[in-house]
Amino acid sequence: MKLSFCLLIIAALFVASIADAKPKARKPKGPKSNVHRPKSPKLKVSNGISTWYDGKGLEGAACYGRLKGRKVDARDNWPVAAVNFRHFGGEKNACFKCARVSKGNKSVNVRIIDGCRSCKPGHIDLTKGSFKKLANLNDGRISVKFRWISCKGIPEY
Repeated sequence: MKLSFCLLIIAALFVASIADAKPKARKPKGPKSNVHRPKSPKLKVSNGISTWYDGKGLEGAACYGRLKGRKVDARDNWPVAAVNFRHFGGEKNACFKCARVSKGNKSVNVRIIDGCRSCKPGHIDLTKGSFKKLANLNDGRISVKFRWISCKGIPEY
């Protein structure tokens, strides 16, 4: 009788402890990611670099081909740019977002329409026309500041 009474008390304590226990918070699956997703046009200013591209690099802008199923060849005078989509969690997070790229007191607003596989985080590859608004093309690679902005007034083409 004493043994069954002790077992009954232990069972009651066990059930009570389960009822009072709070569920544990779930941890997200997969490795942590340092992907920057430009969701808000009010993100802080970041330091980075810009380069420029033209010619064959302007043919078949990735955002149009992958997301809209059509071929768009950018032009040197378009206010557009390319980034490495991997740093943004894929095309859907980066394509058609807009950024203000500045060097000193000069700035240019651009729309992301293409991918740049060799670009590192913070690297925005500009068209010749956009780059020339910041520096001489002979500079090739410049330090810039950039921030995500509203796309109002920047054509999508």
